[in-house]
Amino acid sequence: MEFDPAGSRIVLGYDGAGTDIITAERLGALLVSYCVRARVPLPRLAEKSVRIEANSVVVGFTTYFSEVPEGR
Repeated sequence: MEFDPAGSRIVLGYDGAGTDIITAERLGALLVSYCVRARVPLPRLAEKSVRIEANSVVVGFTTYFSEVPEGR
């Protein structure tokens, strides 16, 4: 596996079977889909972003509130 931050992608290599490229957008969709199936709570109305860095993937959720939710 090779992280390509400049290209915003991950390159996966398979022994004798070539390579596949996963973009940040597709990786983000896969991660959100996994979280839904694993019942990991995610904010529904959040702005979602995925950033590929050297040896890491960062998934971000940004929410905006017009009022502070009760109990906060």
